[in-house]
Amino acid sequence: MCIRDRSYLDLENRLTWEQLIDLATQFQEKMDPDHTKGYWGFIFGQQSNAYQILALGNSLGEKAIADDGVTVEGVLNTDGWVKAMTFYQDLYTKYEVSPAGSTDDEVKALFYSGKVLFYLANTIRATEADFNIAGIYHPYFEGGEIAVPTGSWYLGINKSTSNQALALDFLTFCTTGEGAELWMINNNQVPARKDLLSNIIDDQYEEFLEWPGYATKIAAMENLAGNGYMRPTSYGWGTFDSIISNMFADLRSGADVKTSLDNAAAQLQSDFNQYAG
Repeated sequence: MCIRDRSYLDLENRLTWEQLIDLATQFQEKMDPDHTKGYWGFIFGQQSNAYQILALGNSLGEKAIADDGVTVEGVLNTDGWVKAMTFYQDLYTKYEVSPAGSTDDEVKALFYSGKVLFYLANTIRATEADFNIAGIYHPYFEGGEIAVPTGSWYLGINKSTSNQALALDFLTFCTTGEGAELWMINNNQVPARKDLLSNIIDDQYEEFLEWPGYATKIAAMENLAGNGYMRPTSYGWGTFDSIISNMFADLRSGADVKTSLDNAAAQLQSDFNQYAG
């Protein structure tokens, strides 16, 4: 299906999380209320990954780590985060529209087998289905901000390489040269360069005029509109990623939301104090 209607560029025409969960609940009640047929109303493609889940708190104006990169207590365990993580938990325990015990690979397989109504995933995933898919804009909380996960691959040069100049030439080719465009087209992935984002929106690539490439066009519009939220920056990112992922798993199993956030913030703050000052 080729979509050339420019009215589709209206980024304000999107579902709220509240509307999405209503649709997902209706689907669940109609298709599989007792969870015996494998149908689900909604799944996160990366349900334990900070990359995707932190957008819930971001939509409510929250940050996971303060701008100083070392403050977590009083930042991660706020009322906004309690609301965001309660919604996340309710998907699995209250509304029961998401499978709590499944891995990311398992929920991906569910979607590609036609068992899931809404699947929130990155643009690369759009290429893997053999049936018609409609792409929608990322939801947000009613009264909150539009917050879309962003930030992706990175490139670097090994400090021990004996071919530093050649490696730098290749890195330049991949990020600012023709390689950036090749990567974008071949992987159906959103580029980092604003000129390439603009080219996508201006329909300069046939690859992005129909599905699955149209998923990248949607993402390009979101990024240029300033709706993208990157993961927080901190020297302690490795620890943060591990602890927050464990917290997400606990919440899917029904752990108390406020206690889980308080415990995660305390653990992280204890570790981050080594970077303070």
